Amino acid sequence: MNFQSNISRNIISSFNQLFFNCNYIKATNKCITTSRHISTVDTRVSQTSVYSPLHQPSQPHPDKSMNGTHCHMNEGQQLYSAPHFRKGIQNLKSEDEGEVKEYSFESPIWNEDEVKNVQITHITPETLIDRLAYNSVLFLRKSFDLLTGYKYGHDERKWCRRIVFLETIAGVPGMVGAMVRHLHSLRRMERDYGWIHTLLEEAENERMHLMISLLLRHPPSLFVRLSVLGAQFGFLIYYTLCYAISPKYCHRFVGYLEEEAVRTYTRLISDIDLGKLPEFTSPAPKYAKLYYGLPKDATLKDVFLAMRRDESHHRDVNHHLAILKPGDPNPFASKV
Repeated sequence: MNFQSNISRNIISSFNQLFFNCNYIKATNKCITTSRHISTVDTRVSQTSVYSPLHQPSQPHPDKSMNGTHCHMNEGQQLYSAPHFRKGIQNLKSEDEGEVKEYSFESPIWNEDEVKNVQITHITPETLIDRLAYNSVLFLRKSFDLLTGYKYGHDERKWCRRIVFLETIAGVPGMVGAMVRHLHSLRRMERDYGWIHTLLEEAENERMHLMISLLLRHPPSLFVRLSVLGAQFGFLIYYTLCYAISPKYCHRFVGYLEEEAVRTYTRLISDIDLGKLPEFTSPAPKYAKLYYGLPKDATLKDVFLAMRRDESHHRDVNHHLAILKPGDPNPFASKV
């Protein structure tokens, strides 16, 4: 009897232990599920803070003491401070122009001597590729003159139309060149040696020219929009194919295109000095002053001087890249 009684007690004790373990496992799973749910919610909140410029990174609630929540909130904050994301967001527009958060490359800051001593230069075409690039730019220049009405007068409206049309096309080469070289680097599993960064900076700078120009006369007419749509589509296909075949032709093409841009802005500044464009003597938009680091009393002429200096820089860079081999290091990149 004692032996049977001991067996019964052992069996009952085993069942009690098994029941306790099952309840403990259920409770643990419930806590883990709850913690994961809260962590997922907090992670989504953190991601919203990272990707949305209108929100700041969420902070853990003081009443929340769960480890999962605190751990994931720290991960969210670390993700926000990672180099891939910009924590400091600059407000580039004044209150009367609307608040816009701008994620742009470092803006060029030129001194007074640099913007006023820009020279009109020209590289004489020597090779067949040089002549093809130069003649292509001449054809494009005449097309611009016709579409923008520049050939028939130079008032403020036509100047704005020409600048807007020019900058919508000028931002294409840098982006296309960077894309082709990026894919080439991935495909060949080789370094790029700094070309991609320079080309992306060029494309971003041209885009900022467009954003500044749109503040002068916005929105463009339907004719300008349709013309830009057609020209950009055709030029994108043409330039992509050309860059895949002959990068030298494309960089020489951009060099000659920027020569024409420098001439255009020089003519614009000359007309302002002669009093032919009274509307362009007004104060510069705050957007442009912040981008170029201009003084508070800067005018539109100061903006155009800085934009002309940008174009002269792109001219010299692309003419130099045209004489390099595709695998040579980029001398204009700080890190290659």
